[in-house]
Amino acid sequence: MEAHLKSATVFKGTSKTIQNELLDCMLEVTKETIVQQLRSTDYVAIQADDTTDVSTKTQSVLVFRYIDGNFKVVERFYCFTYLKDSSADTISAAILNELNLILPERSGKEKLIAQSYDGASVMRGASGGVPKKNQRYIP
Repeated sequence: MEAHLKSATVFKGTSKTIQNELLDCMLEVTKETIVQQLRSTDYVAIQADDTTDVSTKTQSVLVFRYIDGNFKVVERFYCFTYLKDSSADTISAAILNELNLILPERSGKEKLIAQSYDGASVMRGASGGVPKKNQRYIP
């Protein structure tokens, strides 16, 4: 790609819009590859954390760990999701929404063998934290 951009006489690809569109295309291909791998593996673990970005908006990060077709444990960043607040209900709903898109079948959710979150009380609370809320919908 770099060589092409340096030698191209017509298309330089330096437009911000074009670069963003190319990145969006690459993101979709990458996410689809991850989804296919998640659907074909036997066991999946999720990791989630929330953070506040420079504009003070709360966002959640979702990462998957699983065994790929070569029997190697892989860890894949999947997405950032903006959240309306940092409550356990909101974070849980965001995670469950992504999981329902990736693993729509009930049997797919049975692959989930682990959840890990940061140390914040809303994330780890034994009775009302994100893991407890997710366990209502995921065995």
